[in-house]
This record gives sequence, C-alpha cells and structure tokens, in this order.
Amino acid sequence: MTNTEISAELYVSIATVKTHIANAFTKLGVTNRVQLAVAVLQSPSPSTIKVGGRSAPAKE
Repeated sequence: MTNTEISAELYVSIATVKTHIANAFTKLGVTNRVQLAVAVLQSPSPSTIKVGGRSAPAKE
C-alpha cells in the first residue's frame, strides 16, 4: 500500500504514516518496506516482531 492509501484507510495524515513507518524501520534495523516485510514474516509468530534484538508482541 502507498502512504496515501494507508492514511485514507486509517484516517490519519500522510505525515503520521511516514513517521510510523520510519519508526518501524529504525526499530527493526531495515531501510525499506521489502526488508520490513521480510523481518515481520521471519518473526517467530505472526503477532511477534523483533525489537532491539528481543521479541516484543506486536500491537493490534
């Protein structure tokens, strides 16, 4: 999805989407959305992601 599509779906600004995506990149140590998707798919379970070298539950 594009930032515009995400912002429309979640009723938030495009700037908010960009901020959250940038924060996810930083926390997961990735530089693009493909790497982000791979990091999430390689996590131990669909509801868990790696944050700072440790597992943390994903917020829903």
